Order: sequence, then structure tokens, then C-alpha cells
Amino acid sequence: MASYNPPHLLDDICYATGCTRQQVVAVVERAFEALHKIAFCHEMSVPGAMGDCQDHFGSKACYHLMGLLDQARLCTGDEIDVPWRETYLRFSGLSYREFDPVVEGWWMSERSEARKLLDERRKIWGH
Repeated sequence: MASYNPPHLLDDICYATGCTRQQVVAVVERAFEALHKIAFCHEMSVPGAMGDCQDHFGSKACYHLMGLLDQARLCTGDEIDVPWRETYLRFSGLSYREFDPVVEGWWMSERSEARKLLDERRKIWGH
């Protein structure tokens, strides 16, 4: 069995959907941004993002999101606090400077009151 060839990922999606490369990139960026925002702002965090993924994109998309998250968990072994931001920075260089302001804008203005309370509790508990 041939292994999956990641360099063709975008072209495979374009072929399967009939969309241009630019359209696929725009949709994927927006979907990931929306799920990130839900996980960041909502009191349900990642489970909330998964629920919205299920509701809006369907079972298959939610299953694969869960698979991605589960692989992250499985690949870390005993490390429960994996520095995913550091991993991202290794791949992206300085592009975080473009995107960090987006998340900073969500920080207090768009987080639910319940999520803000959870954040305060985590500070007290040392998490």
C-alpha cells in the first residue's frame, strides 16, 4: 500500500471538490479560525468546537477533527502539556505576528462570561 503523499493534499482536495486552490485555502482557513475561536472563547472549549464542527460540517469532519486531536494526544506519550504553539512556530516562523492580534482581540471581548470564570479558576488552581 502506498503511503499518503502530503505535498498533494491541496490538489487532492481541489480535485475532489471542484474548487480552486484559492477557494479551498479560504474555506479551510475560515473553518479552522472559527473552530479555534469557539475553543478559545466558549466555556466548552475544545468540546464546544467539536460540537459545532459536528453541527455545521457533519459527522465525517468531526470524526477527523477528533482523530487529529487524538493523534496529538497519543503522540505525546506521558507529556500532558504539549507546547503546540512551539511546534507551530517551528513550522511558521514569524507568521504568528500576523495572527496573534486576532486571538488577542478575542481575549476578553468575545469570551463568554462562563469561559472568563473558568480562566480565573485556572489561575487560582495554578493551571
